[in-house]
Amino acid sequence: MGIPRLISHLQPYAVPAVLGCKASHCSEHNSSYPDDRIKVTIDGPGFAYHVFYTLLAHKSPSLSAFDAAPSYAEIGQRAITFLEELQLYGLTIEKIYFDGCLPERKEDVRISRLQSYTRELAAFRSLHSKGVVTIQQPATTAGRDLDNYGLFSNQPVPPRLRGLPASPFLVPAVLDALSNSQYASVTEVVAGEAEAYCARRVRHHGGIALTSDSDMLVYDLGAEGAVAFFKQLESRLSLPEEASLEACQLLVTKLFKPKDITQSLGLESLQRLAFEFKQGSYTKIRPAVQLSHQQPGDPAAFTYFLAEYVAKDEPDENAKVASLPSASIGYAECFADPRLSELLTSVSAFPNSVNMTMYLPFLIDDPSRVSAWAPSLGIRQLLYSCLHFLYPTSSRVHLITEYIRKGQVIGSTEISILSESDMEVIAERLVSIFHYCSAGNISWTSKEPWWAFAMILIMTWHEQEERAPPSKASCIRVCKGLVNAGVLTWDDIQLSAQIQGVLYSLRMLKQLLQKAAAQDVWSPSSLLEISSILRYLPNLADLMPSRLELVQSVGDFNVLDITDIAMGCMREASQNQSMSEVQTPKKPSDDGFETVSGKKRKKKASKKLQEGRGGSGSQNSTTETSDRGNNRFSFLTSA
Repeated sequence: MGIPRLISHLQPYAVPAVLGCKASHCSEHNSSYPDDRIKVTIDGPGFAYHVFYTLLAHKSPSLSAFDAAPSYAEIGQRAITFLEELQLYGLTIEKIYFDGCLPERKEDVRISRLQSYTRELAAFRSLHSKGVVTIQQPATTAGRDLDNYGLFSNQPVPPRLRGLPASPFLVPAVLDALSNSQYASVTEVVAGEAEAYCARRVRHHGGIALTSDSDMLVYDLGAEGAVAFFKQLESRLSLPEEASLEACQLLVTKLFKPKDITQSLGLESLQRLAFEFKQGSYTKIRPAVQLSHQQPGDPAAFTYFLAEYVAKDEPDENAKVASLPSASIGYAECFADPRLSELLTSVSAFPNSVNMTMYLPFLIDDPSRVSAWAPSLGIRQLLYSCLHFLYPTSSRVHLITEYIRKGQVIGSTEISILSESDMEVIAERLVSIFHYCSAGNISWTSKEPWWAFAMILIMTWHEQEERAPPSKASCIRVCKGLVNAGVLTWDDIQLSAQIQGVLYSLRMLKQLLQKAAAQDVWSPSSLLEISSILRYLPNLADLMPSRLELVQSVGDFNVLDITDIAMGCMREASQNQSMSEVQTPKKPSDDGFETVSGKKRKKKASKKLQEGRGGSGSQNSTTETSDRGNNRFSFLTSA
């Protein structure tokens, strides 16, 4: 989360710099020799969020905060444009690193961040308790013109467009765009924190670390290493002395050179100063500098702080996306999103641990209801179970702890691993639903079968939880991007988030099965067909369009096919359930009592830890086992 006020206090010590120039005639700012060009190593997560908020800042203030959020297509396109602009200014992009695994010490920070998102969403829900007033189809969604200069401006986000957390899958959306571009070869999801890899690259190869996080100043960047911040990049015109020449289009910033700054302050490094800012609130830098010359007041706290920036063993520059037991595979060849990469890395790094943790992305759902991740729990249980069998017996994971929103707080749910035989049964049933969703002329490469699949899971979950399922009208509105009398209802927001939860769970399963197949490790025949189907799963930009994109492209989206398939599938399941009830003798009604020695007495409660079913209240919840009948979709929400 950075060091509070560190950048602002060190701002006077930063050096103004011209990073490059677009003008073809300019020899003053550009070098014709590639080795002399400025090399940039990019902090991937900071890059993704910078692109998101730059786009958001240029959206029309007439939009609601919900509709103003840039689509995943916009985010991916602008990310590529940003990098192309850097190259046009003459910069060389060395590497783009993304977090693949955060250390255990970050647990409190991560939970705190998720909790802040929950408070933000709850406050937004409170302000819009009747739904979000919005425009059905705005004449324009872009707002202020975002030309290429706008990519390098610190334009504030309009107040009306604030209030919601950033889109949950913006980092994977950027990774999608990069993996299908000329930058795939320099993009890596690393087995650690991106910042540490950026620092190592700059320390050994020189250049600039481009980031949004003040933490980068605390790492050892070597004698010549420097830091630049996304928000301080600026495009500027410089008129030439000769009128016949075109103006120089400059990219300027302020460079922070830690070695030079420490010499100016009379310090050995910025680490001791950063610790003081972390511990206390300073309005001026001098008192903090003076304390930095002394021994820290809390040596143990300083040692703990320092451990994050001074690793005993440097990260392996070649350790790309976390791999399965065999050879390492780079992102461009067989990638994994950061969440999945973290699981893979954790299993490899801690082979004797039976419990792993999953911090699911924060969905924009209705905070007064059960988390929108709930209907897709069964898919993730299958994912975790696959992960279990991918490793030798001595290294297998037996329990996954998921952190998601539970009411107004962030809580955990323990998910057990399925047996191999249960996985095979589930896989067969899963394939049958996939085939049902692809009936007719629907192509797997389109959104329709995947959305229909998501609808089936969501409706089944509501049925099993004895909740009112989404209405057909709500399903059609969400698929078409429509609003109800100018209001985006919380019913529709919840359903949209649930669909996203299902689709992203499928995406993670796809990636894990791809990695298993690529490395020729455990791959039972029952999962091969699932893997062959999931390979057609579209990227995020195509799979999860924004509401306004749905409005604009509704003619290309077979909405009735989706709802008809989902409703038909549920009717068939209901009929199977009814037939089962007819053919199977009914059990005596259970009134909660049993007969002992001719007398009735109240039964003792018998509960089991239900694999894959987290309760809404406790962190390690238990649920009673229940007879789901012959509903062939029940496995998707309970084992």
